[in-house]
Amino acid sequence: TYTATVTNPAGCTETADINVQFFSNPTLNIPDYSVCLPANKTAKITAPGGMASYIWNNQKGGNTFIVDHPQTVTLTVTDANGCQATQNIQVVDDCPNVNIPNTFTPNGDGVNDTWNITGLEYDPTSFVSIFTRYGQQVYQSRGYNKPWDGTSQGKQLPAGTYYYIIKMKNGTETFSGYVALIY
Repeated sequence: TYTATVTNPAGCTETADINVQFFSNPTLNIPDYSVCLPANKTAKITAPGGMASYIWNNQKGGNTFIVDHPQTVTLTVTDANGCQATQNIQVVDDCPNVNIPNTFTPNGDGVNDTWNITGLEYDPTSFVSIFTRYGQQVYQSRGYNKPWDGTSQGKQLPAGTYYYIIKMKNGTETFSGYVALIY
């Protein structure tokens, strides 16, 4: 409570009490999120409701924001009293790691009969090429929906070492190495 006393030039005095209230800033505690570009996995970030305004990465919006790639999202909210709070929300890439086995045995026993590369199933832009040691291409695939079974043009390839090049994420990431085909 503040008291103000005012005196005019004629000597008249008036006193008044003013009650001042301080409002607390809104509280933000939004967790971090994850996305996976190749799988088209997005994140819907939700802020607390009931605010007067929401600013996401310097753009006005509502209490939700859709993110489709890794980034830092800055949210500033303003409540009905004009009090503000700001939070940075980290959005990270959570695509599964690519695991490329170096051996498989397409002998028809039902175990390890195809070259199962994990992590490619989320990237329809992946491109897999397999070559002999002489550089002859024996397999290629856009996406990897059906794992390689050790054949080329419908014929079983001989046991041996083959070399691969795998491009992912629209060609921005490349893996290369060898795979042993064993019977």
